[in-house]
Amino acid sequence: MQSTPAKSGLFYGYFIVAVSTLAMMLSNGFSIGGLPAFYPEMLKEMGSLGQAPNIARASAVTFILSGLLSPFAGQLLRRLNVKVFMSLGCLLLGMGLFLYSQAYVRPQIYAAHVLFGLTLCFLSLIPNTVLISNWFRQQRGTAMGIAVTGTSLGTVVIPLVASPLIRNYGWRNAMLLMSASVWVLLLPLIWLIVRIRPQEVGQLPDGKSTGEALPSSPPDPASLPGMTLSEAFRTPLFWIFSVCAMMLFYAILAVVQQLIIFLTSAQIGMTGEAARGVQALMGTASIGGKLIFGVASDRWPRPKVNALCCAVLAAGCCMLPFLSAQNATTFAVLFGLGYGGAFVTIQLLMAECFGLRDLGRIIACIAVIETAGGALGNIITGEIAQRFDSYVTAYYGVIIASFIALLSGLFLVKKTVAFSEIRHR
Repeated sequence: MQSTPAKSGLFYGYFIVAVSTLAMMLSNGFSIGGLPAFYPEMLKEMGSLGQAPNIARASAVTFILSGLLSPFAGQLLRRLNVKVFMSLGCLLLGMGLFLYSQAYVRPQIYAAHVLFGLTLCFLSLIPNTVLISNWFRQQRGTAMGIAVTGTSLGTVVIPLVASPLIRNYGWRNAMLLMSASVWVLLLPLIWLIVRIRPQEVGQLPDGKSTGEALPSSPPDPASLPGMTLSEAFRTPLFWIFSVCAMMLFYAILAVVQQLIIFLTSAQIGMTGEAARGVQALMGTASIGGKLIFGVASDRWPRPKVNALCCAVLAAGCCMLPFLSAQNATTFAVLFGLGYGGAFVTIQLLMAECFGLRDLGRIIACIAVIETAGGALGNIITGEIAQRFDSYVTAYYGVIIASFIALLSGLFLVKKTVAFSEIRHR
């Protein structure tokens, strides 16, 4: 079967980036970054029923399940059309949001978080990193930087949209109204727009036209450049990546998931609306971090850019024990820039070092480790905060994790030559 060459001079990859951005905005926004916007009202209502869930444990269900099932998802992606793969993610996300909005007992909340964990496997980084890597080579950093801004857009847009809806209609109806975006916007766009590879529209990566019709069937994975999963396992770089990603996610998710709870606690005393504004600002800053550092990684060595991102993140984490209503915005900007940049550069480094041949499964295996770090960060931070009735003590663990990530990032800088060797293997 053949496809016709693209008629327009516009590179079709830009449409792919747009859909990937929206997919990551909704999947990560509703499952991770934007979901805390509903926590204060949800906890208050369910607490009055004696059914308030432990948020740290509930969100850990999402991260742990996402990590454990990522290798399965990576393997499944090799067999399924990416449209079917991402459509399954839409189905899972919609079901999770509906169940969450109708939950009156703790098990229903935990069940919704199970569905959110599955959503992250099917609709977030794994399919979109592979998709973007298929379409871009020289401009991969910029394209990936734009696409993963979706994870931050969810942290910005969902709290801002949710606030008036929660105020006027209650948190349950607000969640139902917002979940419509999954069904009426994202799902149709996936089927109408997404193409797996540029050859399907007569183009080459980065917009070079082939000038002739090309086969639309995917190439044999063995013919693609890069390493197999077993080869990657045997390299020290795989494990350095794993440590760096694990500690980054420990710090990022512990903050993103519990910042609103901390800000609205008696220790800080901010209102729910003001706390959601800080969360939205942090998401906005992370968008800037992803774009700035994504573009920078196309111009300067990616290991050095990644290490800089880790340093900015660690600097932000050092503010946590001294956080107040007065300096919360400064923290949000600094932390957001660091976590946004680190989020995109670590994905780009994996694609650069390990190649496209088995990228989905390699990312999925590292995702097991990084989501385990995210789950641990969330649980440990929540449990320490509950035991000592203070997030200040709990956040010292976040600071330690951020500095381990920084040390790992600095170690990767020393391996720049090894990166080049693996890339050209």
